[in-house]
Amino acid sequence: MPKVQKSTVALLTWALIASASTPDTQERFLPTVLNKAVQHGTAPQSMVWVPGGTFSMGNEDPRRMPAGGHESMADARPIHRVYVDGFWMDKTDVTNAEFARFIKSTGYITIAERKPRAQDFPQVPADKLVPGSIVFRPPHPPCGP
Repeated sequence: MPKVQKSTVALLTWALIASASTPDTQERFLPTVLNKAVQHGTAPQSMVWVPGGTFSMGNEDPRRMPAGGHESMADARPIHRVYVDGFWMDKTDVTNAEFARFIKSTGYITIAERKPRAQDFPQVPADKLVPGSIVFRPPHPPCGP
């Protein structure tokens, strides 16, 4: 099966979201409108231009949908129009080796490796403010410095 580029996935996602409809409500998805603007600058090595555009984002109340669930998903409503500027995206996934080279050359520390700031999470006890992520697992053997 051929590997699908991230930019293709993003555009297909926009198209799928925009093609949905909610006829019984005032909330509805409208067609995606791609930017006609020309890409900015020359293509960085191994990157493609994603034109961006305007798309419908959000969700209708799933409680009104067949098999839609019992939660209102209020944090995903209302359906609204969002504009995304064009951007460059890697043609392929970044490998662990490529990311390790980036870390080594820049000294970047990922969010999963940073201790959360108390002012960002005032209700969390200090002993619970530790680096981590739901999906973060340190590589074995560790890469980088």
